[in-house]
Amino acid sequence: MAQEKIVIQPAESGERIDTFLAKKTGITRSQIQKLIQNSDILVNERPANQHYRIKIQDIITIRLAEKKNEELIPEPIPVDILHQDDHLVVVNKPSGMVVYPSAGHGHGTLMNALSYACDQLASVGGPLRPGIVHRLDKDTSGVMVVALNDSAYYSLAGQFKERSINRKYAALVHGHLPGNEGRIVLKIGRSESDRKKMSTRSKRGKEAVTEWTVIR
Repeated sequence: MAQEKIVIQPAESGERIDTFLAKKTGITRSQIQKLIQNSDILVNERPANQHYRIKIQDIITIRLAEKKNEELIPEPIPVDILHQDDHLVVVNKPSGMVVYPSAGHGHGTLMNALSYACDQLASVGGPLRPGIVHRLDKDTSGVMVVALNDSAYYSLAGQFKERSINRKYAALVHGHLPGNEGRIVLKIGRSESDRKKMSTRSKRGKEAVTEWTVIR
C-alpha cells in the first residue's frame, strides 16, 4: 500500500481536512471521505475525522491501495437463472457465493458465473461488477437482479434508490420476538470494529426500515 505524508503549513491551517486534501491531491472529495471512513487517512498517526480542521504542523498520512488490473474473468460456474430477457437477468444466488470479486475473493463469484453465462452485461457499475445494482452478503441466499444494458442499470438503480422495490427475506431467529410483527428503523453502516461487517451502531450509517412478521 502506497503512502503519502503532508505536513500542514501556517497558511493551510483551519481548513476542513476533506476539502484541503481534495485540493491538495486532486483526489475527489467523495473519495477522500471514503478513505477517511476506511481509516486510510491519519492525522498525527490517528484515524482522521472528515470534519476535522487541520492545524499547523499536523502530519497527514494518506494510504492508497496499489492500482490493480481489474478484469472480470468468465468462469463456467453453474448459476440458477430464474428469468432473462434483453434487459436484465434474475438469478438465485446460493449461500456461500460472493457477488463480485474483491480482496480475498478473486474468482468463483456470481459475476464470474454471469460473465460466462450471459452474452453481455451493462457497461456501468464498475469493471468487476457490471450491471450490479444491489448485493447480498456471501452467506445470504436469495434473488438478485442484474442489468444487461446501461438503460436497465439506471432504471433499476433509480428504483432501488427511491425504495420502490420491496425486498423480502426469510430468516431463522434465535430467542423470542416481542410479538408477531414489528418495524425496525435504524441506521446501518460499516462496523467501526470490523470493516468487513455492517452494523446498526455505525456513526455514518444510512437509514434503513425493516418490517418483520413471524411466519411460524
